[in-house]
Formats: sequence, structure tokens, C-alpha cells
Amino acid sequence: MQSKNTVTLALDEYNKSEPLMIDPQLTYSTYLGGAGNDSGNGIAVDAAGNAYVTGETASAGSVPFQSSLGGNCTTCKNVFVTKL
Repeated sequence: MQSKNTVTLALDEYNKSEPLMIDPQLTYSTYLGGAGNDSGNGIAVDAAGNAYVTGETASAGSVPFQSSLGGNCTTCKNVFVTKL
């Protein structure tokens, strides 16, 4: 029986006299968000493999095109769309 923290791999034939190395490849990665309360609300992928993420942010200055939050009310939400 496997525990919740177990990963199982199915292997093809290999030379068991050689060390077995499992080397996963990272396709892409990024850091998204800042010091405020941020949340991702939607994600889509296009035919070229680009990922688009939409959400809400309370992190001022975490985006290159806007250095402060917009609006002048405490209940306003700032949104973001980013392409990865």
C-alpha cells in the first residue's frame, strides 16, 4: 500500500548495472505576485503554448507598467492579465 507522500514511476527495460537517474525537466516557471493579497482567477493556454493568467492584485509596484494601485476606494479591486 502506498502512502500519500509516495510517487511511483513505471520504467521500461534499462541496464540495471548502471545507476538509474531520474531527471525531470522544467518546461517553464515564473514568480507572479507581490507583497499584497493577490489571487489568480483564470488561466488559458493558446496553440503556441503561451499561458495567460488573470486575477486580482493588491500589490502596488509589482508590474512593469503601473507603479501604484489604481482607484481611490478601499473596496476597489485591481485586476491583472499576464502572458507567460
